[in-house]
Amino acid sequence: MLYLHSLLVPATAAQVHDLFADLFDTPTGRLAQLSAAGHILDRAGRSGDYPTLAAPVRAHAARLIQPAGRR
Repeated sequence: MLYLHSLLVPATAAQVHDLFADLFDTPTGRLAQLSAAGHILDRAGRSGDYPTLAAPVRAHAARLIQPAGRR
């Protein structure tokens, strides 16, 4: 959740990713990010929360589900 919420500030997002890359860049880490993205996007769709965060989270989730050779 921390990383996805930081996507609005790219420099901060890069720092968070670098700090936790050993966790994020694993199958389990990618699944956790997709789960968090689903939570954020569900709230954005149902209650209008995160109006500026939804688009970057959606783009990040799309990158996560691309085949490994296309990332």
